[in-house]
Amino acid sequence: MRILFVASEGLPFSKTGGLADVVEALSKALVVQGHEVAVVLPRYRGTKATAVVMPSLTIPMGGTRLRFPAIADGTQLNGVRYYFVDDPEYSIVTDCMAAAAEIIRTTRSGTRSSAARRSR
Repeated sequence: MRILFVASEGLPFSKTGGLADVVEALSKALVVQGHEVAVVLPRYRGTKATAVVMPSLTIPMGGTRLRFPAIADGTQLNGVRYYFVDDPEYSIVTDCMAAAAEIIRTTRSGTRSSAARRSR
C-alpha cells in the first residue's frame, strides 16, 4: 500500500510535541511491514532540501484555495521518503517554535531564561 502522511512536525526534522514522535515511529513501522510511505512536512528554517519537485501546489479546501509556493524533495530515511512544503512564512513559525520550546525546557528545569521571563 502507498501511504502519505501530512503533518506539522516530524522527527528527525522538527518537533514541538508528541506528533513528531508518532509520525516518525508509525512511518518506520509501516515501511517494515512492506508499505511505501512518504511524509510531507513544512520546511522550517534550517531544514535541508535537495530539489524542488513541484514549483507550486494549490489545494481546494471548503470555499477557498490553499496555495503553497513549492514542494521540495527532502531525503529518504529508514525507507521513508520526506517532502517539504517550502513557504517563507514557516521561518516565522520556526522562531515561535524555538521560543515555545525554550519556555517549556526552562520551566521543567525550574529555571527561567530571558525568553521565559518576557513571556509572562
